[in-house]
Amino acid sequence: TALSCYSGGGTTILGDHDKCFEYALKVPGIVNQDNLLINVMVNSERSIGTTFMSYMRQSCVSFTTTALDNRQFYGPVLRHEAGGHGLAFLADEYANYSGTPPTDHVSTYNSRFEDYGWYSNIDFTNDRSKIRWKAFLSDSRYNGQVGIFEGAALYEQGAYRSTEKSIMRYLDESDEFNAPSRWKIYQQIMDRSG
Repeated sequence: TALSCYSGGGTTILGDHDKCFEYALKVPGIVNQDNLLINVMVNSERSIGTTFMSYMRQSCVSFTTTALDNRQFYGPVLRHEAGGHGLAFLADEYANYSGTPPTDHVSTYNSRFEDYGWYSNIDFTNDRSKIRWKAFLSDSRYNGQVGIFEGAALYEQGAYRSTEKSIMRYLDESDEFNAPSRWKIYQQIMDRSG
């Protein structure tokens, strides 16, 4: 394609993100490559997506497919990739690997959280007084809605999320963003709008 998109293994779809940033600069009003969310919709029968997140630019390029224009399939992928990863810099809440994450994986996620506020929807501790969404756990309005569930950041053990289901865990039309994820989306909108 014009943006060098190609399908990788599994649910991976990629492209030339530098070319996407260059193209975005052609839009009136965009003067640099910082704080951008670019979504590339690729015409494909498959329902797949991948997001490139740039900590240097605090920008993202989400590559998602049209799934033959079937909203039931492309809608959740678009929300997961562009809304979750692209706008709010959320982590995946599903697990692809058994066991616990390696030390470098944990270090990368933790440093991105500490330096940039990324990945606020997952944590590597299940201590209620330290976990990233501890404020929700002590707020009675979220009783029964927010907890601590094991399995997140691509690993079945040693990584935690706040709900059993969410759009960052499953790609189902009925899944939505959990409370900590919605809070991060709200913060991003407020920060970017001034």
